[in-house]
Amino acid sequence: MRRRAKADTVRQKNATAGEGGHSPPEKCDGGRRRTQSARRMRRRNLKNMQNNFVKIIKKAMPAVVSIVVSENLKEIPKNLITPAAQKKLKKITDNNGDIEVGGGSGFIVDKSGLIATSKHIVADPKTNYTIITNDNKKHKAKVIFRSPHNDIALLKLQTTNYKLQTLKLGDSNKVQLGENVLAFGSPLGNFPNTVSEGIISGLHRKIKAETDLKPGKDTLKEMIQTDAAINPGNSGGPLINMKGEVIGINTVAVANAENISLAIPINPIKKFLKTSKHNR
Repeated sequence: MRRRAKADTVRQKNATAGEGGHSPPEKCDGGRRRTQSARRMRRRNLKNMQNNFVKIIKKAMPAVVSIVVSENLKEIPKNLITPAAQKKLKKITDNNGDIEVGGGSGFIVDKSGLIATSKHIVADPKTNYTIITNDNKKHKAKVIFRSPHNDIALLKLQTTNYKLQTLKLGDSNKVQLGENVLAFGSPLGNFPNTVSEGIISGLHRKIKAETDLKPGKDTLKEMIQTDAAINPGNSGGPLINMKGEVIGINTVAVANAENISLAIPINPIKKFLKTSKHNR
């Protein structure tokens, strides 16, 4: 009886300790700890990314503007509107007799009041342009540059002695697929200070689009593709990387497609700014 009891005790110890009397490896506990650690790491990375987004948005937003395009009602050819329509339009004109006919977005690139935007927004030399800054103040502006080869333009604020915040311009030649980006603008003209997030989903894209009042379409090359939402009214706004640098100018969302938006690379604007400063 004693030998049998002793043998049972030894078997119980072996069963508890494992083969050879050693403790079994804690595979389950180790795997669980690694999984929990990976989850904590992902949560920290996500939180850091969100915090970075917030910092970039807070810093960039004061330099993003809305552009209102208006035309004096008297300048509109009478054969284009009926007398009844003209009466209705008079009711929504401002004190100067101007009526809003379009709009878009832009961003301040120089403290002297230079604003970058898309050329197709400011294509008509007969229209008037009003800049609405982030503090909701209105400023008159004039177009000083329309690119003959690209959908980019520059306006100059007519307001003087006004404190402006600018955006840092990056290098669009260094843009990589998969980069996180933020698109700023005023979609539909009714939702100022809007931001959407996405990634760089394509490079060196080429499309044909109308960028001015001339007949036919221009070929836009080397465009940056993103899945960040760009809607009518977003055109001219900045596309910003995770360093807070502008790498592109939001231009167009591809019709009949989802999450395919395109931006003009920022380097052509940088080149013009460098030349214009040299000539001042």
